Amino acid sequence: MWHAVSALAGAQLQLGLKPGVDQEKFRKGLASHTVEDLFEVQPVRTGDTFFRPCGHAHSIGPNMVICEVQEYSDLTYRVYDFGAR
Repeated sequence: MWHAVSALAGAQLQLGLKPGVDQEKFRKGLASHTVEDLFEVQPVRTGDTFFRPCGHAHSIGPNMVICEVQEYSDLTYRVYDFGAR
């Protein structure tokens, strides 16, 4: 869960994959460094709160301060770093 402590205009979260994105499309997105185009985009305003169950791909964009609340887990899958090649 995330709570937006502050957010500038244009701030956004990427929460889950768009309908129809399958394993093949995701792999192609990774290979071409365009995986962010496969996510559902959610605009963020100061004071907004978002909940996603575990197991959903997500990304936190720039221009905001987010308070993340989560259960303890020693397992995280990092599949992509923006700008890393």
